[in-house]
Amino acid sequence: MNIGKLTILLISCIFVNSSIATNINKPNWISATSNDETKSEELKKNSVPVQNQKKEEHEQLSSSSIQQEWLKANTTATTNQSNDNDNDNKNNQTNYSSDDYVIPNNVNEPEHFGEIKDLPPLLPPPQSSYDQAQEMVSPLSPAETKKLKKYYDETRSAKYYEPTDTTPKISSVTVDLSPGSKLPVLRTLPNETSTLVFIDSTGAPWTIAAIPRVSNPAAFDVEWLSNSSSIIVSAKNSYQKGNLTVFLHGLSTPVVIKLITNDEPRYAQKEVDYRLDVRVPGRGPNAVEAIAGDDKIGLYDDVIQNFLDGLPPSESVKIKYSGTTPSAPVQIWKYNNNLYVRTTLNIQNAFEQTISSGDGTKVYKILETPFVTFSDGDKKVVLQLEI
Repeated sequence: MNIGKLTILLISCIFVNSSIATNINKPNWISATSNDETKSEELKKNSVPVQNQKKEEHEQLSSSSIQQEWLKANTTATTNQSNDNDNDNKNNQTNYSSDDYVIPNNVNEPEHFGEIKDLPPLLPPPQSSYDQAQEMVSPLSPAETKKLKKYYDETRSAKYYEPTDTTPKISSVTVDLSPGSKLPVLRTLPNETSTLVFIDSTGAPWTIAAIPRVSNPAAFDVEWLSNSSSIIVSAKNSYQKGNLTVFLHGLSTPVVIKLITNDEPRYAQKEVDYRLDVRVPGRGPNAVEAIAGDDKIGLYDDVIQNFLDGLPPSESVKIKYSGTTPSAPVQIWKYNNNLYVRTTLNIQNAFEQTISSGDGTKVYKILETPFVTFSDGDKKVVLQLEI
């Protein structure tokens, strides 16, 4: 009997221990589920109103819990985004600074901070109708107007100012075509024109056979007058040199002319050949009847050439005369016991030498005599010299 009781007691203990062990090793969620199921069964036993009230409370609690979790998640995301933006700004550094941005009213300059600017000036009092009309007609006074015009005239004068002054000359030269001789020179300047006239030993024009050739077309402009004995030369630039080659009718040898512009010294007064008569030895196609032999034509006599150019030697003495007034001017000089008569009239006295220019002016070299006779058209002119 005692053994049976012990056996029953032992079996009961084993059952109890297994039940306790089962409850101890069971997970929490299983326990929670069991509890929930138990509570659910208990709620079912209660009345319907109590069940609905409990349900509303449970929904409110769930909604509040969800709202708190949402706020917590958004706050965390916002904080993380702010930290990410700060990191991006630190990483994305640029070369721009505050000086690269314009701040209105020039406040970006340090010295302008706190500066107090003056107020704009007050408007002037209104003018009268007369003052307004005078301002419209002429805002300057008469003295200011004169001063302005004078200044304008001075600026125009300075614009066209030429540092070199020119002296015009009309001269003649005799060409020596033999080897080793010097070339005739034409002196010209920019803004000036020079004319070459070719004549023969009798003073008659010698026509040009072909277009003249110039060595430097960039510095000199040459214009040939067709069927004439004249050439017009214009200089384009200063301080230039060149030469001109001319072919004459009936003359196998060309005539070469040296061209120069504004030679040294600079800024000095320059002589410009406005007309240069180039006398070529020989008789051209238009030669007039000779009044003297070729041996009396002073082609290469520098003294008689100077008298023809109106530049007598300093030792010469000008002679005065009286008598019939000629239709053309007559000039007479005494030089080295000889008389040099310059005129366009034909002399009737015997002469030793003569020379002529393109315009018909002649110079006669005669022996010293108290009377000089000319033929002036159809009349005779006699001059008495005061020697």
